[in-house]
Amino acid sequence: MSWRLAALAAGVASGTALPCTFSLPGPDAQHCWVYDLGALPARDFTLHSSYPDTYYVNSPCSAGVTQDTLAADCPASASALAAGAAEAVQQRPAGACLSLGSGNGTAQVTAVGGQPQQGLELAFSGGDGGRRVIFHMVCNASVAEPSAPDALIVEGPSEQYNVNWHTALACPVLSPSTAAHCRAEPTPPPTPLPLPTEPQLAYHADEMGAIGHFNMGTFQSCGIGVDGVNVPPPSTFNPAAGKIDTDLWVASLKAYGARRAVLVVSHGCGFSTFPARTSFPAFNFTYSYSIASVPAYQKGKGDLARDFVASCAKYSVKPGFYYGAMNNAFLNVVGGKVQAGAACAFCPDITQDQYTQILLAQLRQLWTDYGSIAEVWFDGGYPPGTKELVTALQLELQPDSVGFQGPSVNSVRWAGTESGHAAPDMWMTAASSSAAGAGDPNARSWFPPEADTCFQAGCRKDVGEQQHAPALLAAPAGGSVAAPYGGCWFYNPSLCAPPLSDLISKYHNTVGLSSLLLLDWAPSPNGTLREDHVAMYKTFGNWIRACYGGPAPLSAPFNGTVGVIASSSGAVIDRILLGEDLALGQRVRAFTVEIDGVQVFAAKSIGNKRIVVLAKNYTVASNVTVHVTEAAASPVLRIFEARQCASTPPPATSCNAVQGTVFMGPLVRKQPVASADACCDACRAEPSCAVYNFHAAGSCELLSAQSGTTAEAGATSGTPSH
Repeated sequence: MSWRLAALAAGVASGTALPCTFSLPGPDAQHCWVYDLGALPARDFTLHSSYPDTYYVNSPCSAGVTQDTLAADCPASASALAAGAAEAVQQRPAGACLSLGSGNGTAQVTAVGGQPQQGLELAFSGGDGGRRVIFHMVCNASVAEPSAPDALIVEGPSEQYNVNWHTALACPVLSPSTAAHCRAEPTPPPTPLPLPTEPQLAYHADEMGAIGHFNMGTFQSCGIGVDGVNVPPPSTFNPAAGKIDTDLWVASLKAYGARRAVLVVSHGCGFSTFPARTSFPAFNFTYSYSIASVPAYQKGKGDLARDFVASCAKYSVKPGFYYGAMNNAFLNVVGGKVQAGAACAFCPDITQDQYTQILLAQLRQLWTDYGSIAEVWFDGGYPPGTKELVTALQLELQPDSVGFQGPSVNSVRWAGTESGHAAPDMWMTAASSSAAGAGDPNARSWFPPEADTCFQAGCRKDVGEQQHAPALLAAPAGGSVAAPYGGCWFYNPSLCAPPLSDLISKYHNTVGLSSLLLLDWAPSPNGTLREDHVAMYKTFGNWIRACYGGPAPLSAPFNGTVGVIASSSGAVIDRILLGEDLALGQRVRAFTVEIDGVQVFAAKSIGNKRIVVLAKNYTVASNVTVHVTEAAASPVLRIFEARQCASTPPPATSCNAVQGTVFMGPLVRKQPVASADACCDACRAEPSCAVYNFHAAGSCELLSAQSGTTAEAGATSGTPSH
């Protein structure tokens, strides 16, 4: 963001000029470039921008004034600078000052554009909130002295303020290296690596979780979709059995290996499966669209959030809640913004400010009534203007939770696809919690990835894995056996449990790529889980425990750039496991794997866990060696082992498909193909593709996520097996 100089004040002299001489290496070892900035004006300059803030910038060679002046007030004068402590301050509208950078002779010195003759840059860190100010002292022999800063101050990444100052004093003199000012400048200390918070470390340790959709969308299509806003009456939520079996849910998730589970308590419809108490008499509002408004279910005393948390405690699974803040059909909120008018006959008509109050009240109840929760889901972020409010509320009520796409430092981000197959190299750092995909090893914030993926898949029939669509469950009273929401997140009777090979592939491409696997569970309208779902969760968990649960036959400690597992027994292996100590940051930037001196694998990231599944079985005659070929700091690995999983089924390459429907969701790309099978193959080859649509006209759509379905004659949609 750019800051424009609107006025330049003469200011009050803030001190006397100090010796201010710097040097940079010369063109050879016998010379250096010397800069004498001691004649810069010893006064303060006032800078303004389009914001109401005032910026006081003095010479990097000024002594400043007294600390008492700064502590007592922040006047409209540059005399607000503290003696030897601040090179620039920012006055906020309330009158408080923020330091942009602290001097005290600790400036990091570099050449402008890498060319010493163009000038030098002086970087002062230590400002409030991590702010830093950089003086770009540009050589300009035509500028008369005394000079002033230019009319531009730029705020770059990470609260960085750049002051451009053209002056003849920034033109260096080439001096012999024996001169007094030709001293070796200390090497700037390396920038510390970003580190995870304690809640983020706990998130990494869990590795596997689950997310469950049992809400109004289980019974009827609702929310914001292709047909506009649809808000069914509360009585539509009516589990046929009269009791929702949350114990079966959580026991099944525990059997698969989930350590945390996130329940969707409010989706796009706005219906809350906890009894909302939110009320604002000032604008005649009561949140009447919740489970408390369903007298047919437990006589209006039902509380699904309460029952779910109790089941989590029973099975030692950490609970979490998804509350959709960006879309709420009941309140006519789309993309975080309140639309004009009421969405239905029983829906309220509210303003944006009122929605903010309602949202915070709903979150306060949800984050207060049910004890400690591990994760809060924002799914798409949070409405504009609520970042600070939601952050403060989360840190007040649930400081040990992480937020999916949340506003606080304890946030996690989307892996970029719902396919269950993350990018080949995943980084724990990213520009923000809304930055989807692989992340950025050079980013300064720790926002690890989460890979949410459906459990239900289209039905298929493969050799060795016979499957069939189960008999449809009886429809609830007044309901339908059809999938009202469509897609695979909510229960869909036309879909099947996935084959084990698909789940194994997703495990390796999420957990094995340092991403938390968040596997869906989708209860049927009677509040239970289908038997084939329960059986497959258990089968999947048994496989994980059989392959990775026991002690590794080959392992070794690993600190440094080379790790060696010695073997003289001819052990047979088919995979290597690596894992960094993320409490120290993600340090590895590239590595290779060798077996008996022959390279068999190379990649960039390791992170929390990297599972290298080899192309074949190897009999180790001598050793397994890992070379870290690039690192941001000395590597420290907590996992280095080799295993063999003989029970791994071969990966399937068929397609799980449904006829007559197409998925809705974000488009990766569209291309012509000859058949539905070719479209499925294209999705399999595209890492970010979660589902595909093949249209009768020969068009293939690849989507990274899905948000329901719509009917289309002659179309085929599905998910590829990997």
